[in-house]
Amino acid sequence: MPQAGKGRRGRRTAKTRSNERLMNLVLLFSSARKPLATSTVIADSDLGYGSGNPASDQRKFRRDRAELAALGFHVREVAGAGGAQNTESSWELDRAATYAELPALPADDLLTLIHGIEMHLRRPLLPYRDELARALEKLRAVCARSLGTEAASDDDKDTPSHQQLRAERPARIALSILWTGWRERRAVPLRYRRADGTASKRLVALYGMFSENGFLYLVGADFAQGGAPVRTFRADRVLAAGKPTQPYEIPADFSVDAYRFFSFALGAGEKHPVTFSFPATLPAAELVRITHGAGTLEPRGEVVLWTVEARNYDAACSYAFEHAGRGMRPVAPTELVSCWNDRIAKAVGAYGRVG
Repeated sequence: MPQAGKGRRGRRTAKTRSNERLMNLVLLFSSARKPLATSTVIADSDLGYGSGNPASDQRKFRRDRAELAALGFHVREVAGAGGAQNTESSWELDRAATYAELPALPADDLLTLIHGIEMHLRRPLLPYRDELARALEKLRAVCARSLGTEAASDDDKDTPSHQQLRAERPARIALSILWTGWRERRAVPLRYRRADGTASKRLVALYGMFSENGFLYLVGADFAQGGAPVRTFRADRVLAAGKPTQPYEIPADFSVDAYRFFSFALGAGEKHPVTFSFPATLPAAELVRITHGAGTLEPRGEVVLWTVEARNYDAACSYAFEHAGRGMRPVAPTELVSCWNDRIAKAVGAYGRVG
């Protein structure tokens, strides 16, 4: 059974890497100003190639082109460049096959596309939002001409105004820079607003992101802190971003799901410190895996105390039960300990009734 689990994790990792390569290729060929040689693409480790085995990387590149074509993104060989297996072949985006001419789209399809973009623009923070808003204006104009009307949307009142777009611009620019840093695997210097309102300087190597309770969260190593702990940042608290600098690699065993344990610290409500204990004999690697560098650790005789902030005692109690087998126990406050004891009492009571 352990081997089977390991295999599933391996397949998920391979799929993640494949998706990253596809996304990198889309960004690369969309912005390329001239054809790119096969040798250039397959030698680039930042794209997901560069394994040291050119034949293997060529096969991987061929599979990736086929998968992109199935998704409607077509990369074609430049005429006269040579065979597909030649490392000196050159490739470019087939824009005619990839992008539809707007007047050729039926009005119903245009309206569906417009509505989808409008819904997307209602999100409070969105990278490349200016570009998306300009695309929306063009789509409305084309649809208006197609329908013979003055407007292509019945939902303008809910679409963000230009004032809103300008107000959000600094945060959206910062997110765009972070996205560029992630693609180039370079850490990005940030000005970040803490929960108490004070500003701090960070140097974040973005590993991944997730959304929870209407907020977007960024997960990455903070090189500005000793030991570069992996932290979780709220995207709407990013005030500004500088030019990507220090190169980094995402650990092979990184999983953004492992950081969703912060669910007990997310959402609405006031934050409260909660403290758990671990046996002092617990290996340091296990302690890091469970705490992820959050909060503070304090050795205290035969135990190590971990203090972290939480908004939801029940969720914090659930996290403790997940790691109870490693000796994790609640210590404070009394509400958290009571939640733990109540769950144990209910479980024992249910067991007694079954017996």
